[in-house]
Amino acid sequence: MRDPCRFSPDARTAAKIAKFYASLFPERAKVLDIGFGQGFLLEACRQRGLDVVGVERDSSLVRSARERGFDALEADASRFDTLPLGHWDVVSATHLIEHMTPDELQGFLRDCGSLLSAGGQLLLSTPNMADWRVASEWFWLDPTHVRPYPPGAVQVLLDPAVWDWVSDGYEPTRHGRHWPIVM
Repeated sequence: MRDPCRFSPDARTAAKIAKFYASLFPERAKVLDIGFGQGFLLEACRQRGLDVVGVERDSSLVRSARERGFDALEADASRFDTLPLGHWDVVSATHLIEHMTPDELQGFLRDCGSLLSAGGQLLLSTPNMADWRVASEWFWLDPTHVRPYPPGAVQVLLDPAVWDWVSDGYEPTRHGRHWPIVM
């Protein structure tokens, strides 16, 4: 079986990035982390005292998260029928949307909107195509990538009746890799 986290950063870098993301969330937030992978954001949220639930399609990653005491659900990113609607203060999906077609992403964004409470935040992180190394090679090393989504492409797919674009940017440079933060 292919390692689902084969293209993930090393554990130290991933933990720093997750800590940065968790610092963006409001105190006492209810966080839903979709596609949690190795669970670095789950851990960073727990360290901040946030109520966090993870959704992941890989059963071995779900099992590992549960063994570490996390509330983890096994489900595909397109299947949210078991989650409470309007419940979450933050929905996070890091390095997930580049595995979707534009139609799938539009449906995903619509579903995320129904999961969030009023005023809730969506955090998307995706490879930074403004970095020539990413655009010319790194992005394409993962054969499961469907297409890149720079912030402008995500904005085109967002329903303006549901979403307000808050910001886009990059992780702090001290973390090494540069991935945009789309919120």
